Amino acid sequence: MAADLSFGSVPPIYREIYDIVCPNQEQVDRDMFVNLLVKSSLPKITLMQIWDAVDNKTGFLSRTGLYKALALTALAQQGKAINDKLLESYSDSELPKPVLGDLSDLKSLSLRVRRNKNPNILGYTYQELLELDTVDVNLVPEKKGIILKHVEYEVTSQKYKTTVLRRYTDFVVFYDLLIQRYPYRLIPRLPPKKMNTSREFIEHRRKCLKRFVVLVVRHPVMADDRLLKFFLTFNGSDMHHKIKDHFRGMPDEFMTNDNSINSKDLVPMDTQLQLSNAKEHIRVLYRSVNVLKEIANRMVLRSTGYASDMLSLGKELSNIGNNTTPVSTWQTGSNQTWHLLKTGFKKLAVDFAVLADKSHTQVYLNFSISINHAYDK
Repeated sequence: MAADLSFGSVPPIYREIYDIVCPNQEQVDRDMFVNLLVKSSLPKITLMQIWDAVDNKTGFLSRTGLYKALALTALAQQGKAINDKLLESYSDSELPKPVLGDLSDLKSLSLRVRRNKNPNILGYTYQELLELDTVDVNLVPEKKGIILKHVEYEVTSQKYKTTVLRRYTDFVVFYDLLIQRYPYRLIPRLPPKKMNTSREFIEHRRKCLKRFVVLVVRHPVMADDRLLKFFLTFNGSDMHHKIKDHFRGMPDEFMTNDNSINSKDLVPMDTQLQLSNAKEHIRVLYRSVNVLKEIANRMVLRSTGYASDMLSLGKELSNIGNNTTPVSTWQTGSNQTWHLLKTGFKKLAVDFAVLADKSHTQVYLNFSISINHAYDK
């Protein structure tokens, strides 16, 4: 059995790499180790020699075992042979540093390896889900069509750095294909199609479509699907026909997933209990979220009403301040009070307009601050 490292002082990069590949201070998985060494650009036979030098026959490496492998990698990159005795010359100095390129992708690589080993565990933090992609859905100002007008949406993806135009029918076809591709997953529903051209309805549907796309792009599995990439990047015409033709006959997820062969082994013994607990948890959350939604709607209505009142106050004050009706000395007694009052009314009108604008946005700002504060916890 190979011995762990017992010579030399450890440079900071060794600890940095260990913290990335083993954030929970566990042992180093063999697959993760192989993926790490590939970044060294050493020949395959050299990588096998390094593994043989540190392999303790358990399929895992300890922290010091990883440090030894990194030291041997650095020596191999210097053209030296893989030999434990070479490390003895570093007994009073810092161990050599391997060149592994940019380490920024190591974290995602480490997460991917651990998730593949434990497919039953989500393993994502909220921030990591946010980083999968950021999308936006906005209305295109002009309606298309000669006789029957239709609305187009501008869909932007930060991940693919693309902006494409989509109609509601494109979303419908995309949704249907997702249902075929993932028959065993919960696909978020689309807003209904209604013959309603009111500004309020169109804006509400835009928000619903954005929520739909956000949930899909931040799904741990769907985020990397070719179907999603096509929807977010295809820039040609006749989108809803092209995407159907491109993915016609596409097998469902279960037929192509490597875990399908061992699916029975992945089912926990207490599945029924966990399912029951999950249903109860979802029921409680669903009820609370609906209550929060109702409260938020009432707050928005109150805020909108308050903003409207402030705007009306400002308008009437502005009317008084800008009134050009001639004023005689019989009315004012030859003093400047009315002139000063009109000047004050004009200033107040501006202040009330500012209050109206602030009150309209304050409720949304408060919710945003509260939500961010909750996630910071």
